[in-house]
Amino acid sequence: MSLRKILFFLFLIIVQCLLAEAQDSTGVQLRPKVGVVLSGGGALGFAHVGVLKVLEEVGMPIDYIGGTSMGSIIGGLYAVGYSADSLSKLIAAQNWTNLLGDRIDRQYLSFEEKEHDGKLFIPYPISNGRFKLPSSLISGNNLEMLLSELFWNHLTDTNFLKLPKPFLCVATNLEKCEATVFTSGYLPKAIRASMAIPTVFEPVRMNGQLYVDGGIYNNFPVDEVKKLGADIIIGVDVGFEPFKGKDLESMFRIVEQSIFIHTIDKNNERRSMCDVLITLHVPDLNMMSFDQADTIIRMGEAEARKQYDRLKALADSLRNFKVMPVAHDSMPLQAKPIYINRLRIEGNQTIPAGFILSRFDFSAPDTVYPWRINEGIKRLFGTHLFEKVGYRIENNVEGNVLIIELNERKSSVFTAGINYNSDYRASIFFNTAFPNLIIPGSKLSLDILLGENPKINADYFIYRGWKPNLGKLSGFWRFDFGLNFKTNHYTLPTYNNDILLATNGYTDISCALYGQTIFENAYAVGLGIQQEFIAQKADINPLNTQNTKYRLLNYFSYLKFDTYDRTYFPSKGVNIYGEIKYITSPFLSEKLKPAVVLSGKYKIAIPVKEKVTLLCHVYSGLSFADSLPSNYSYRLGGVFTYYVKNAFPFYGYNLLEIDSKNALAGAGGIQVEIFKKNFATFYFNAARYNDNLTSLITQNNTIYGYAFSWGYNSIIGPIEFIVSKSHDRDLQLFFNVGFWF
Repeated sequence: MSLRKILFFLFLIIVQCLLAEAQDSTGVQLRPKVGVVLSGGGALGFAHVGVLKVLEEVGMPIDYIGGTSMGSIIGGLYAVGYSADSLSKLIAAQNWTNLLGDRIDRQYLSFEEKEHDGKLFIPYPISNGRFKLPSSLISGNNLEMLLSELFWNHLTDTNFLKLPKPFLCVATNLEKCEATVFTSGYLPKAIRASMAIPTVFEPVRMNGQLYVDGGIYNNFPVDEVKKLGADIIIGVDVGFEPFKGKDLESMFRIVEQSIFIHTIDKNNERRSMCDVLITLHVPDLNMMSFDQADTIIRMGEAEARKQYDRLKALADSLRNFKVMPVAHDSMPLQAKPIYINRLRIEGNQTIPAGFILSRFDFSAPDTVYPWRINEGIKRLFGTHLFEKVGYRIENNVEGNVLIIELNERKSSVFTAGINYNSDYRASIFFNTAFPNLIIPGSKLSLDILLGENPKINADYFIYRGWKPNLGKLSGFWRFDFGLNFKTNHYTLPTYNNDILLATNGYTDISCALYGQTIFENAYAVGLGIQQEFIAQKADINPLNTQNTKYRLLNYFSYLKFDTYDRTYFPSKGVNIYGEIKYITSPFLSEKLKPAVVLSGKYKIAIPVKEKVTLLCHVYSGLSFADSLPSNYSYRLGGVFTYYVKNAFPFYGYNLLEIDSKNALAGAGGIQVEIFKKNFATFYFNAARYNDNLTSLITQNNTIYGYAFSWGYNSIIGPIEFIVSKSHDRDLQLFFNVGFWF
């Protein structure tokens, strides 16, 4: 007889002994209770789903389920009624890169933050003038939102032992240096605490205590599930396995072994307490292999099938009992609406409540679904005024109370970006954001650009969150105020039929006070007053251009609309900017006559099919003036026109070559993502320009050009190579590496 058959025979004897002992006071046999224990293990914890699939297949009753870290997530979801199949689909549907990071979709960024989106590297905190190490790499905001949504129907169930399947999870109390077993509390937060890997995820504070990953003390809580009353333990351990030899040559594995080496003996002891033990050893995968979820689930299923006969025999033997423990009915997995009686904010020490509430499209009392709350949470997090934003729902004498939990950003944030392109060569961009400077609920954003076109831009924004009385629409609107100071230096060329004749340098200094109303993070309408100083100095001057200075007082209004899904290579969305400016010069002895300029940019990305996008851009610049400061003329030509006001890109012509008081231009293109993050695009553009507004329409002064580009959306910004040609210009080449500023 083989060793495997002998062990199987002994296992059946043990089960029969348990069955014989399981009797109530009347002498009637009760079914022994089965506990399932799921260990931590990061991405390897996906294997738990494959094991649960096999347990369902054999008809195994589960009376208790417990887990740590990833095991707590899978176990908790299974406890409230998710099946193995629904868990597999749920895992496959996640974007794990975004979920395990703090990145949110661009649509939820505030307009102020959209200005900086796609320009900067990872932010770094500054405190008391010094760089400060963050407490973690990831706040876990996205993960907490997902957990709250998945457990939505059980948010007010504070006793985990009364869930459809009684459940527990383990976290580590960081201050007391001990394991904490959660069988009650706020379910999503307890599970989030159980998987708060130190330095990776931000610790979780509950009841005045700080918690991190339970795997530090008890990564495989077999003993705790047995304490609940489980007679039979089915354990799945995919956690730490000691590395040896060449496996210890990587820094990641050295750190992992250093953290968990003290748990080896205890973990082996807990393994010995299992009646059925399923393990997973995959040297080619690790706890961060989230992109291999489907493979890991299949591997877990394969390991469980190796013990299929034992599991089937156990399940069959448990069906013989006439008297069964009371079964828990699973709650429906579709989110049910919750009526919110009251709304409360916690943690807003400086940010006005009105500003916070303006990010939500509802107010109490109201009936809400999880996605309505998550939309508001994302909008708040998208302001970058908070290190963390979350919520919980409590049921008390007031009814259901929605509590918005905030952790305001107290330290300044420093970020930087780099760029090299064939027009302007190298440049480096710095941004520092100072929250709550001088006025509570404000932010100073300071930009410094070093390169051929240096620039300083300081924007002081005051978030008041004032909302007009517009009935139901009030929840979508908010009004804020800002003060802007900007100084930059740039060079404008003068061409004659593709021949460079002269260049003039401009120093442009301005200060503006403005008010702005924002509607659903998509629209922004503002108006303000600006004082501007312009100094023009000839650099290359064969035309004997006179140096001039202007001191202007301008009044302006603008409209912004931005739903692009990506700053670079958008696949869908609309980006609009329109401005009307009334220019006066009351400070000059020889005054310019008042002038009106209208500028507009309309860009749309239309998905035609998967990875194929139709692009359409329209640019317009109109002047109602006898004369203008020369830097207010509209410029066409080149690709990288972001440094200069009133400049539009135009393929096939030299950078900023066309100079006119009025211009209309349009471009169309097809963008194809040929493989991940690599884009090939064909453009065609055409334009008209004329100093006389009437002649712009009546006279045939049309130019056109076309271009082909290849681009890669890299971690340091877009890498692009563009070849362009026009009907009357030679081939133009353009190369860019890094963020656009």
